[in-house]
Amino acid sequence: MKDYLPSNWPGDAMGGSDVMPDSGGGLHPMSSEGAIAETQAMGVSPSMLSEVTGALKASVANPVPTTKLDNISHWKHLLLYKVSPEIVAFLGARNMRVQYAHEESFSNDLNTDYYAVRIKRFPTMNGAVLTPAELIRHIRLEINSFVDTSSVSTGSTLFHPYEPMDATTWVSDNPLKTVLKIDINPDNASVCVTSVTASGWTFSTVETPDTGSHPVSGTRTFFIVARDDVYYFVNKGLDMYSTGMAGGFPTGGAVAYWGGNVLWTGIQKNVAEFINSLGGDAKVEPRYSERVEWQLVYRRYKSELERVFGQGAGSPGNSSFFD
Repeated sequence: MKDYLPSNWPGDAMGGSDVMPDSGGGLHPMSSEGAIAETQAMGVSPSMLSEVTGALKASVANPVPTTKLDNISHWKHLLLYKVSPEIVAFLGARNMRVQYAHEESFSNDLNTDYYAVRIKRFPTMNGAVLTPAELIRHIRLEINSFVDTSSVSTGSTLFHPYEPMDATTWVSDNPLKTVLKIDINPDNASVCVTSVTASGWTFSTVETPDTGSHPVSGTRTFFIVARDDVYYFVNKGLDMYSTGMAGGFPTGGAVAYWGGNVLWTGIQKNVAEFINSLGGDAKVEPRYSERVEWQLVYRRYKSELERVFGQGAGSPGNSSFFD
């Protein structure tokens, strides 16, 4: 696994492990590259927009490292994840549609991120130690309690059932097809649960009559997995900014990704604190949050995108950047 990693990849410095678990059964490299600046910027301030713009200029001036593009392979299952025809029809009957990342190729930057919590001992609730399935269910049902409400950026970002029927399915043992509204300042959004297992669930972004299009288009999965007798809670996503305009809106995309990073980092931290507060043993793992130009991803995965989604999927014809 190390043969494709850069020489400065944090291996032994991360407790002797340079890889993290992946829901597809593979191994996922973790890096803090690019995260330091984001962490420093997490305190929302009037200068935030200029900081984001500066980062954008720097990314344009510095070509994407080959290793960053190679890392997309660890999100390949999300890039090629296709919602079942049954759920697509169910959403269509509600005047909703799935938003895929590859459909936003004109926005130019594909975001991939990974937030993990290492769990050595599970928490105890009501006198019993939670199983992995019980913990992931608790996180799902109480997801709003894990949002960092102290953050100016995400304090009001909460998940709510779209309609009464969604409230019923969300609290059930099978939340498949549940649609949730997400309060996002200033633009609200919606997601649908498009796959469920005992170890976790998957959100797909959706366009709805009430919330319009989601600010980003893509797929995010939450799960608990074991590797070498150690468990991990993982939040892993792949998405692109949904601008709706040729050429995209780079600054808007950077702000959207920045806000998402604040939200997911807060949930990651609060999940670890919850486990530790109830007699468990957990710690936050270094996160990975990076952007890669879509044209580079498209060229590498063109044939596979077309195999799954049909001819022209992710085509550069959608973008004025690809003349």
